[in-house]
Amino acid sequence: MFINTDFTYDGILSSDMNVHIISTKSGMVEMPFGYSREIIEESVPFRSQPYFFGFQRKCMTLEIELGKIGENEKDTEWTYEEKKKLVEWFWQKDYKPFISLDNPELIYYCTPVGDSTRFDNGYAHGYVKLQLRCNSPHAYSPTYVKSYDYQVGVLNIIEITNPSNVNEYYYPEVQFKMMNSTSITIRNLTTGEEFTFTGLNIGENIYVDNSLKQIETDMLDTYRLSNFNKKWLRLVKGVNRLEIIGKVNVVFRSSYPISI
Repeated sequence: MFINTDFTYDGILSSDMNVHIISTKSGMVEMPFGYSREIIEESVPFRSQPYFFGFQRKCMTLEIELGKIGENEKDTEWTYEEKKKLVEWFWQKDYKPFISLDNPELIYYCTPVGDSTRFDNGYAHGYVKLQLRCNSPHAYSPTYVKSYDYQVGVLNIIEITNPSNVNEYYYPEVQFKMMNSTSITIRNLTTGEEFTFTGLNIGENIYVDNSLKQIETDMLDTYRLSNFNKKWLRLVKGVNRLEIIGKVNVVFRSSYPISI
C-alpha cells in the first residue's frame, strides 16, 4: 500500500509506537491511485444504451500491514502492552489523520473497519493487517491559513492557488472582522463572482463555511443570511485573483481534496 515504512496516525509517529508498515508480498507495492466511483445509470426498455446520470464516488479504503522491525529476534517480539496500545491508538471514536511519509503533503482521514487480523507464529512474532476506511474518496492537503489586514481601505488584490485535481470548485472557510466598515466584498476576478455582506456592525466577527453554507456571527441573537448576497465564495482550479473591498481583517482557511 505504501513504500515508506513510517507514518503518523492521529499525530503520533509509528516508530514511537514501535511499529512500521511492512509488506508480506514480493514484487511491486500496490498503492491507491485516483479514486473509486460507480456509474449511475438506468436501463430503459427498447433502448440499447442506458440513461447516464453521472458518477457516485466511493470512500477510499487503505489496507496496511504493521509489524516490528529490529536487528534481532527480541526486537520483533510483540508484548501484551504493545498490542493493547495499538488497539487504543487506532480504534477511536472518529476519523483520524493518517499520513504516510511517502507523501507527507497528503492527509487521509480514516478509521479501522471490518475484520482486522493478527498473524502470529506462536512465539509473539508476526504482524497485524488493518483496513482503514477514509471519510472521502480522496486525500486532502494540509490546512492552509492565510490572513490579511485591510484597515487602510485601499484596493487590495491577492492570489490564492487551488491545487485540487478532484472537484471543479473548492469552497474555502472565510472569517473576517469589520474594523472600520459595515460591508465587505470579495470579488473573484478570475470567475467574475462576488461574495458580499452589507449592513454589518463595526467590530463584528463573521465566520462563513462556504462548503456547508453556514454563517456565524459573534453578535447575540443575530442572523446574517439576509445581509449576504448568497453568492458563496468558490475557487476554481489553479490561481484565483481575489479583490478585497472593505476595511477588514480577513482569514482564509483551506484544505484541498487531492488524488494521486
